[in-house]
Amino acid sequence: MYAAARRSLNEKIAVDWMMRKSVERKSYRSAAFYADALLRSTPEVSAYVAPVLARMAEDSAARPELKKLLATNPNWRSIFFAQLGASLTDARTPLDLFLSLKDSAAPPTTDELNYYESFLFQHKLYELAYYVWLQFLPPEKLASAGFLFNGDFQRKPSGSRFDWRAPTGANVIADFASRPENASNRALAIEFGPGRVEFPGVSQSIMLPPGAYALKGSFMGEISGPRGAVWSARCIDGANLGQSQMILGSFPNWRAFEFPLVVPEKDCAAQLIEFKLAARSPSEKLVFGVIWFDDLAISRAATGALD
Repeated sequence: MYAAARRSLNEKIAVDWMMRKSVERKSYRSAAFYADALLRSTPEVSAYVAPVLARMAEDSAARPELKKLLATNPNWRSIFFAQLGASLTDARTPLDLFLSLKDSAAPPTTDELNYYESFLFQHKLYELAYYVWLQFLPPEKLASAGFLFNGDFQRKPSGSRFDWRAPTGANVIADFASRPENASNRALAIEFGPGRVEFPGVSQSIMLPPGAYALKGSFMGEISGPRGAVWSARCIDGANLGQSQMILGSFPNWRAFEFPLVVPEKDCAAQLIEFKLAARSPSEKLVFGVIWFDDLAISRAATGALD
């Protein structure tokens, strides 16, 4: 196998064997070399190589060699981070790798961080996910991160759950667009129909300590149909926390809205803010119109205000 791998790094079976033997023999520099060669020539084998690299990531003796390799930003790095979670025994391992890359010439990409975030959410490790998100926010964004992020809709969504997410639906468009009366400012614009729509909603995950809060914002536009849409807050794992009045009809001028929410002491480590249709049946999804939202924010409620 050594002779075959030395003859050509395109000898995939031999290179794979050398990678695994190198790990067994604690020759981690060689293991990293062969893993890189295998993944560069045959990216489709990443599912078989990722567990080997995950083993190196969780070994304090092997980890430095893996960090050196990842810092070169190989063309398979993003795929590796997408598959790393399936082979981990410690959920904090990717964070250590990301922190080593933070100040390198090839810092973690948004997609790589979002893969890790998805893994943490799947395992309900919300506090760690939020910590990681804050660690990699640019300073100017970190300074403006409050209870709700990007509530003025000025920044393009990053794909993080702690930013706005608007999955593609049917017969509906959600976008951050220039306000009709002020092109220099942006707002959330949602265009429904005409006809039946399938609207996955616009949402953001947040981390509020237990207590009473109020979500405030402004809106304008029109929603026509049997039923309108609502803003709501709930614990990610289930319990409803609060909901706005249904928005239905014509609103030619900007107007304020507000609703209270109370985060309980237990079983609500993370919350979800969501805008969605209030439809209860397919016929109530026959909606038409364009509605705009801006200046969304969450603040603590005054003592006794929500009693």
